[in-house]
This record gives sequence, structure tokens and C-alpha cells, in this order.
Amino acid sequence: MRQDLDAVKTEIEQALTELGLVVFRGASRHDDAMPMAVFWDAKAYPSPRAFLETAATLDVKPVVFHHRVCTAEMIEEAMERVEAAPLPLEERREFERDLRRLKGYAGFTAAIELSFDYDGNTYFYELTASWYDEIERIVDETELAGNPYDGDDDESGPLGYFSHN
Repeated sequence: MRQDLDAVKTEIEQALTELGLVVFRGASRHDDAMPMAVFWDAKAYPSPRAFLETAATLDVKPVVFHHRVCTAEMIEEAMERVEAAPLPLEERREFERDLRRLKGYAGFTAAIELSFDYDGNTYFYELTASWYDEIERIVDETELAGNPYDGDDDESGPLGYFSHN
């Protein structure tokens, strides 16, 4: 999977314009409880343009475009979760080292979500950077360890976005 989601974001914006689709810049619409959600196989068919061409072929005009940028605060929140978790010392140190390394991604696009509605279903294209998946994995593991973290958890996921786990 491509790491440079900023370039993918630019490609998506160009394709939206070229295909004459109406862009609605919205929040993430992903919800694990959505019974009529259909997800694009981005591993086998990674092209967001192909997803958008499908929408255009169906004569769908509005496409919801959401992207998430990694912030220093996001990394700090993950670090606080690690510090609060009852983890073995070596595992805690490993997570802290990983998070310090991942601070370099602050300001980069971490995740992209495209969606449109058609015939009673919501169709999704989702792409996350592998380094963002790593941050989410660390947060998930601290929660599995019985993390007493009481930060502002948002309903959409451990870092305010969806998780593929």
C-alpha cells in the first residue's frame, strides 16, 4: 500500500473534478454498525479513481471526501495511553520508542475515506498509511492490557478515526 497519502489525496481531488462529481467534505461516515455498508477492496484494487469512476458510472453526484491528518496531539495521546497501561517495562519502552519515531509523521495525511450512497447502500473506499495503522495497533494493545486511560475518547475509534481491527 502506498505511504504517501498526501499524493493520493491530490489524485483524488483531480479525479473528482475530472469526473464531474460533487464533493462534500464531511466527517468520517464509517460506523461498524452500518448494516448497508459496502467496502471497496482497496488491497486488490488500490486505485481511488476506479472507485470514483464507479460512482460516476452509476450517475451518483455527491461523494463524501474525508481525510485525517496525523497531529502531534494524536501521538501524545497515544503516548499517554502507553504510560497509563499496565504493560511490562520492555513492551512499554518499545511502544514509546515506536511512538517517538512516528512523531515524524505529524502533519501527514494518515487516512482517506470516500463514500457515496446508491440504491440504499453506502459505498466506501478507505485507505490508511501503514504508520497510522501502527499507531492504532499500539493504542489497541494498551486497551487490551486494561488501560485505565480516561482521555476524551471519541466514538469513532481510539484516535478519533476508525480502526480496521
